[in-house]
Amino acid sequence: MKNLLPHAFKKIGWFILIPALFVGVGWLLLDADDNNKLFNWPVFALVSDPLFEENWQFAHFIQNNVLDELIALWILAGCVLVAFSREAVEDEYIMKVRLDSLLWATYFNCGALAFCILFVYDMAFYWVMIINLFALLLFFIVRFNWYLLKMKRGGES
Repeated sequence: MKNLLPHAFKKIGWFILIPALFVGVGWLLLDADDNNKLFNWPVFALVSDPLFEENWQFAHFIQNNVLDELIALWILAGCVLVAFSREAVEDEYIMKVRLDSLLWATYFNCGALAFCILFVYDMAFYWVMIINLFALLLFFIVRFNWYLLKMKRGGES
């Protein structure tokens, strides 16, 4: 497939993704947003207030703690590099496994999200939505690499 990144990006992606996930989980658990005044920056916001409320503004500057945005971009960059880099040998079978894994990850993510919509409420659902930003790519990465590992060990041909 022409649209995949070169194989060398996969190692860079793992190098980015693994520490980013640790930092992201730490940020979620410690709620470190308020403790880091170092990251309070003026940023351009298309929208920052709830839509269609009074005093709603479009395209303006606000003061925001950007630590969570930086961590999210860090995780996203690692996920994209790992998920969409070529394997050392990228043949038609690997492509089929890649597409099957993406389909499986989409179904699994939709099922998990539907479960959470039905059984998770209030602020806990907010955390579900944050995790869901990366869940599809993470499910894909786990399933695809697990399947490749299984193939290399001779469990599947």
